[in-house]
Amino acid sequence: MVKNRIPSVALLLKLVTLATPALAEATVVRVTAPCPIEGGSMDGVLAILRAQLTPMLIEQSAGRGTDPDSIVALTVDTCGTKGGTPLVTVEYRGARQSLEIGLDDVAPSARDRTLALALAESVQHALIPRPDDDPTTRATPAPVPDSAPAAAAPVVIEKVAPGAAPSPTAQATPSGRNEPGVRSRLGPTDHASTIAWLAEPIIRHAFKTSTPYAGLESGVGVGRLDFRLRVLASERSVRDASLWQGALLGVLGADWARLTPQVSLHAEVELGAAHAAPNTGPSSSGRNATSFHGGVANYLRLESPLGSRWVLRSELGLGLASSLTSQAYSSDVMSLSGVFLQTAFGVSWGVNNQ
Repeated sequence: MVKNRIPSVALLLKLVTLATPALAEATVVRVTAPCPIEGGSMDGVLAILRAQLTPMLIEQSAGRGTDPDSIVALTVDTCGTKGGTPLVTVEYRGARQSLEIGLDDVAPSARDRTLALALAESVQHALIPRPDDDPTTRATPAPVPDSAPAAAAPVVIEKVAPGAAPSPTAQATPSGRNEPGVRSRLGPTDHASTIAWLAEPIIRHAFKTSTPYAGLESGVGVGRLDFRLRVLASERSVRDASLWQGALLGVLGADWARLTPQVSLHAEVELGAAHAAPNTGPSSSGRNATSFHGGVANYLRLESPLGSRWVLRSELGLGLASSLTSQAYSSDVMSLSGVFLQTAFGVSWGVNNQ
């Protein structure tokens, strides 16, 4: 699919370059966005669109209306669409094209650029001259017998991914004249999946014995899911001895709700083993112990882009675990069990896998 798409985009850009007189007729692109774009900024999209379509004038409209032939009407509709999948409609000289652009798994820092490039290619495609635009090349309508039933015009259905323009095919009507067809996109969205590598230090406070634990975690995220390896450890002194306790955990997490483009709710399950090792004095004794560890938690996560690939992440969450409890002198001294509060702060580095 990738090998076929790249030549198509290159050919489309070449045709747009060669069609300078036709492109000059449309001097204004009027953009209408009735609803906010999830995970993106319309101002950012317009800024990139202006750079891509120079010297055309890009203006934002509050609502749709009747546009003259010199204006390309571009509508980015996210009202009622699922997730980050805007429905884009391009209208120029009576021709109308519709497509969906999947942005669900595009990194927040790249959404404005991805959407703007797709819009620019859609506008460039709409401006490609068609045979019916030139009276000298317009086909003569063939006579149609009165008894012949009118054939229904076919509907062209195509899949459109971010960065790929619709195919420049036109519908043929029974009259023999080529008319621009209405193109729509059906079925699941084709979009890139985001892969991110992350690392962050963490601090956990277990309320059962009021024990603070420090740790580190690292892993990989794919879309809304992430898989991490987590290490926790703490030490506490009791009379003439000290007690060390730690855990090695595997973590599976998922974003289950996005409050804003940068803020989400994240749930996770952690499974592994906890281990305790005492360092006893001359008047005390102890033994090593190992126990199964399982826990669940829910976090409020904040992501702040640092660049095209780097993202600063912080999270705060509350969880519940069943794990090892260490005792000394018949009292609970350290425990990973029970309710805990955890915070983390780190960075992730991601790429888009087309």
